[in-house]
Amino acid sequence: PRSIGLWIDEPASRVNTDRYWQWLKGLGIDEVSIMIDSARAGWDSRWSTADCARAGELSREHGIKAGLIVWPDPHPNMLAEMEEDLLPKVEAMQAFELEDDLEWNWRRSRMRGFRSMREASTALVQSRRRITAATGAHWAVSTFTSHTENSSRAQVAPHVDRLCVQA
Repeated sequence: PRSIGLWIDEPASRVNTDRYWQWLKGLGIDEVSIMIDSARAGWDSRWSTADCARAGELSREHGIKAGLIVWPDPHPNMLAEMEEDLLPKVEAMQAFELEDDLEWNWRRSRMRGFRSMREASTALVQSRRRITAATGAHWAVSTFTSHTENSSRAQVAPHVDRLCVQA
């Protein structure tokens, strides 16, 4: 069956209304990924656990699958902080999926604290496996067509449940 999804980058105050979810349903949307991170370097969640729980409630009321999306950096402290904060948010939302957007941020030029991108990728895979094992959520990666994670050199994408390529 065909599924129409949407990447949402809006504040919780806008998304967490019945009207917003009615609008999504009216558009024929049956799946959403909600960006809860800012584009700034480091973990900067803009959504609280309560915000995630409310979005999950509204998504279920309207028959729309909801997941969370974030921008991880190849940095061990960020990945650890992100994992600690994401686990309760994925649980509270009852998210069907946790998605990592690996576009511009998952690059050697942004790597800190790892000896290689392979080491950073292994750390990301291990972190996401812990979260998905604890919550039952699927794991996805989104990236663009020319990114390493959308090539034979990918180190994270081979481990995910779904690869979302942005054209």
